[in-house]
Amino acid sequence: MYNIKKKEKIMAGTARISAIDRHRRKYEAQFGIVVAIDFQGAKDITSAINDEAKALKVNLIRIRDLVKLILLAGPKQLGLNKIRDFLENCHTVIETEAWINRLETESVERGPIKEILEVAHELTRSDLDVPNVTSIRMQLGFEYPKFKKITPERIKDILHSLGTLVPGYVSLNGERFSINNTPEVIMKELNRISSDSNIPIEYYKIYKESFNFN
Repeated sequence: MYNIKKKEKIMAGTARISAIDRHRRKYEAQFGIVVAIDFQGAKDITSAINDEAKALKVNLIRIRDLVKLILLAGPKQLGLNKIRDFLENCHTVIETEAWINRLETESVERGPIKEILEVAHELTRSDLDVPNVTSIRMQLGFEYPKFKKITPERIKDILHSLGTLVPGYVSLNGERFSINNTPEVIMKELNRISSDSNIPIEYYKIYKESFNFN
């Protein structure tokens, strides 16, 4: 990924899309991304920069769109499957902006955040092994029958969102989930984050709906 910030709008040649494509293939990487303040011809689907990005499957992302994506990742429970969909199918500026804007309007059910934390904490205390998605799902269905049909992917999305918001307390590494404090402390921190004055005003309601448990 190159982050080019010197000019307000960079041209196709400056973006070095073909170089990024060569670099990606050389190191057998799956994706290549260019992040810039803006791109010349960003809104023109036939522009050189959009055409080259589409042909070489390199993702063009404006900084303001990337900031929005980062802010939405937690409350919208942006898991790896959705990120892969974004990177595989959105290459032009028009596509990346539209995908992120759709994410903002999506309605996401909060899900059993408190219950998952309680189950993971209990498994950590009662077992020598770090809990994984499968063990959390099984224990969740046992203790809370109404969540018996929850999918592993749904649990992963919730765990990823928690890892984004409170990385010092929880983390998901593949299938293994680490929880480093009590559910009560983590829930209190989620409440604090949802009321943080540093959250841009346009995202305040989204955070409140997703992570305020008062």
